[in-house]
Amino acid sequence: SSDVCSSDLTVSFSKVLFFSDGAGGERNGLQGVASVAARNDAEVAVMAVVDEVSTNDPLLQHSIDRIQHTLVNDRREVLEQLVDSIDPLEGRRSITEQSVIPGRDYVQVVRAAREGGYHLVVKAVNPRDSVQDAIFGTTDMRLIHYSSVPVLILKASRKKNLDRKSTRLNSSHQIISYAVFCLK
Repeated sequence: SSDVCSSDLTVSFSKVLFFSDGAGGERNGLQGVASVAARNDAEVAVMAVVDEVSTNDPLLQHSIDRIQHTLVNDRREVLEQLVDSIDPLEGRRSITEQSVIPGRDYVQVVRAAREGGYHLVVKAVNPRDSVQDAIFGTTDMRLIHYSSVPVLILKASRKKNLDRKSTRLNSSHQIISYAVFCLK
């Protein structure tokens, strides 16, 4: 049997943006991305986005600012725990940056990817779980649609230590569903 991973098709990404939004399988996905990046001298930035809190009432602005600050700090702690969970021998050195930004998640990720000169955006898949997602689309689909750089959505696996992940990848707005990417 032929190994799909030993294909002649090679694509290099030297700057990767990993978007963390609490999806299942996120730790395994980041570990895989960081390991591949470390073996290929690539950089990985890890980013999270929290909802932006706002008010029209100037009397409440100070309270709103404190709430926003708390949201960012709490998410930063979770992000740091995620990064700290990555095996230092298997890729943690490739993680060069961590950030938490308030705003609309897919808008901020697309902007960060473009402005930061990233070659690939990676995130773990989020299952559709609301009527709103069914009508307007998920963050995953919005990233694929709006990003000017390829987006790799990692599907969580039920088996541990797999070297292949089912994914969705957009490249120049052509969607390739269930492509196989090796994380070994």
